[in-house]
Amino acid sequence: MAFAPQCKQTLALVRPDADERAPGRVREWAAKTLARWGLSGGLAADLNSVLTELVTNSWQAGADELLVLMELHRERGLVDVAVWDDAPGFPVKREPDFAAESGRGLHLVEALTVAWGFEPDPGGGPGKTVWATLCLGGDGDAA
Repeated sequence: MAFAPQCKQTLALVRPDADERAPGRVREWAAKTLARWGLSGGLAADLNSVLTELVTNSWQAGADELLVLMELHRERGLVDVAVWDDAPGFPVKREPDFAAESGRGLHLVEALTVAWGFEPDPGGGPGKTVWATLCLGGDGDAA
């Protein structure tokens, strides 16, 4: 099936290896996708931070497989991202310990997005999808 020339891509998907290089690979992929969509600026920086946190959490939780999706909703001024993994457990936003080297990532995700959350694997497996919605303005506030 061929897309009409006037149709613009609004969905992108990547399946990176689940390892310590995954966040960097996903950032590169996201930057190229945003460039194809004609988007940059604050959104790109916020999106990179959110995807880095979500992908890092996945491989640190023991994921063997990752799937990352971005969907542009230009008419609503939003970009949805989702990271599926096969790792057990769910994300937990902890009370920040400002002396600790980790544990603040989901607070960052919350600050940079309009909304975020997670869904357990619909097949009852150990995996989940963690999703977030970002404003095209890149400021975390709904348009």
